[in-house]
Amino acid sequence: MDKETEALQLRLVEMHQEIMNLREGYRITSQRYTDAIALIHNHAKQAEQAAKQTAERVKEAAKKASDATELAAQIVEIAATLAQDKAEERGRVLLDKVKLFKDVAEALKAHIAEAAHVALEAQTNSALAVKAVADSAAEAVADVAVSAAAAAEELEADIMKSSHGN
Repeated sequence: MDKETEALQLRLVEMHQEIMNLREGYRITSQRYTDAIALIHNHAKQAEQAAKQTAERVKEAAKKASDATELAAQIVEIAATLAQDKAEERGRVLLDKVKLFKDVAEALKAHIAEAAHVALEAQTNSALAVKAVADSAAEAVADVAVSAAAAAEELEADIMKSSHGN
């Protein structure tokens, strides 16, 4: 009877240790999951900020495009006036309008180039933010999956050990 009692006590101690190991594995997995969620949350906030900045840059690009449209309208008006002036008179007025036409066309060219640059920069910032969030999420999910698989293997091994011990 003493041997049986000793064997049972030994088995209880082993089972207690297995339970403690499982609890520790769960705690580690839970901590990794919490860390992964925090990391994803942080990257999501960064992506949100990048999206806000992108929206501001897109708004700026839209303003530049609007300015360019206004300049284009001025060019059309000047061109029409030039055509009328050319038919009515030549000389100083025509030269001034040609210069004005050239200046407005140069300003339009500069606004279009700046709007294109702003739009490209906004697109790049947005893509980088989205990639960072996706990479972070993938890494976090992989860490949690590895921890869960390890805990499952431990549990399976303990169950097998327990069933063979009886």
